[in-house]
Amino acid sequence: NLYRWLEGGFSLVEEIERGRAELEPAQSSIKVRVEREKRTTERVSKVRFFPDTWKKFYLDWMRNLKDWCISRQIWWGHRIPVWYCEDCKEINVITDDDFDRAYDKIIFNLIADGKLENEFTPEEIEDILRSPSFVHPHMTVLDFYKKFAFHRYHSTEIDASSLRLFFTQETNPMALLTPGVSTRSLYRYDPKKKKWRMVLRCGKCGSENLRQEKDVLDTWFSSALWPFGVFGWPEDTEDLKTLYPTDLLVTGFDIIFFWVARMIMMGTFLKEDVPFDDVYVHALVRDEKGQKMSKTKGNVIDPLEIIEKYGADALRFTLAALTIQGRDIRLSEKRFEGYKHFANKVWNAARYILMNTPPDFATHLPYMASLRPEDRWIMTLLGETAHAVDTALQNYDFSSAARSIYEFLWSDFCDWYIEFTKERIYRPMPEDEEERSKVLSEKTAALYTLHYVFEKALRLLHPFMPFITEELWHRFPASEGESISLTDFPVKKEEETFPEDREKVDRLKEIISAIRAIRSDLMLE
Repeated sequence: NLYRWLEGGFSLVEEIERGRAELEPAQSSIKVRVEREKRTTERVSKVRFFPDTWKKFYLDWMRNLKDWCISRQIWWGHRIPVWYCEDCKEINVITDDDFDRAYDKIIFNLIADGKLENEFTPEEIEDILRSPSFVHPHMTVLDFYKKFAFHRYHSTEIDASSLRLFFTQETNPMALLTPGVSTRSLYRYDPKKKKWRMVLRCGKCGSENLRQEKDVLDTWFSSALWPFGVFGWPEDTEDLKTLYPTDLLVTGFDIIFFWVARMIMMGTFLKEDVPFDDVYVHALVRDEKGQKMSKTKGNVIDPLEIIEKYGADALRFTLAALTIQGRDIRLSEKRFEGYKHFANKVWNAARYILMNTPPDFATHLPYMASLRPEDRWIMTLLGETAHAVDTALQNYDFSSAARSIYEFLWSDFCDWYIEFTKERIYRPMPEDEEERSKVLSEKTAALYTLHYVFEKALRLLHPFMPFITEELWHRFPASEGESISLTDFPVKKEEETFPEDREKVDRLKEIISAIRAIRSDLMLE
């Protein structure tokens, strides 16, 4: 926004698109100077970016670091653990690491986080600890502390009675004679108010006249701890040992230096390793004219409406197919309609296979005929498609992966191979027993290939269309297991690769296509 200084303050000259914004006076802030002094090591540089163009953007920012203002004047955030001594002006950083006992740690955190007033009763503490956690509503505050903050205190149960006993023992004069106790005089009781108070003291002069910092930590400072904080850090938990660092972070370009760079900095500083190996920077979804979607412009596409109209699979596949690294997505409803037709095509292919599969199909498999060239052709293409999809996914090339499985299922399998099998599937059964057995064995070979190839194709399609593939997979007799998600991803097998048959059938396709073109040109029925 543009502002002009008038008598009495700033006046708004120009509005931003979303509405008015008031200019606030500058306030004192807390900054992290260590950013400027942090070394750019090989660990910081080894993170891979997809597309690679964003790595230069990231490294340029890392090599030209500025002081980081980490304090914010907002309602929600982590309280900065700083107390100012009003007597000697000392700045005291106090954390729960300064306390040995679980009770002290929990009470200190409740006060430091603003959940508990400086003066309190045991009942107030119990009520807070039994209330739902803001971050994890399915857990109580106490359970949250046990699981994520104080892993070594899993068996601790705290209620008003145990707190009252704890405070009473703490203030007992005879407790001063207890050897090895360093936290006595930490609590004080006010008989008039009938409340307790946790006593914090200045580390320099011992004064109790402390004032807590009112600002909270910058959101990105807190978020930078996410890669290891969720696994129980600073405790050396099994989850942390097993799951840090992770493989991949998916994010937008606009927070590469807000979030990505700071997670890497925190990880290398506190864990001495980068938090992830790869960063995939996803595209920005725009409207069909290339404009950024905005409620003000009225060009927003509501995904819930698209799911209702075209299905979740069509939405998911459309976004994957249009996601080309380094390019924004231009989106329109017509795109979803096209991939809804693809989902229908897959469904009808499954219907064709299942409708023509007899109940005793498995008993005929030992007597099926040898595979025909077209059977070996489709198996060869299946292996090539599996290799192409797997390679593309490893390189986060989702568009190429989606295009490969789309072309295989729509063109190779549905348009060509299913048509090839109809001659065997629909052939009438002859009266002669020997001829009848031969026709049945040929039909069984065709059905075997249909089942084998389509089941593998469903696995390849599953990451892009999880719902329809899960539903169809369970309808096939070869589906064993709880979910298609838990099956092995198909790979190319040399024993299922037949280059000669592929060349032969490809030549046949060219001949058929040429004949169709001539008939169309000559308008022959």
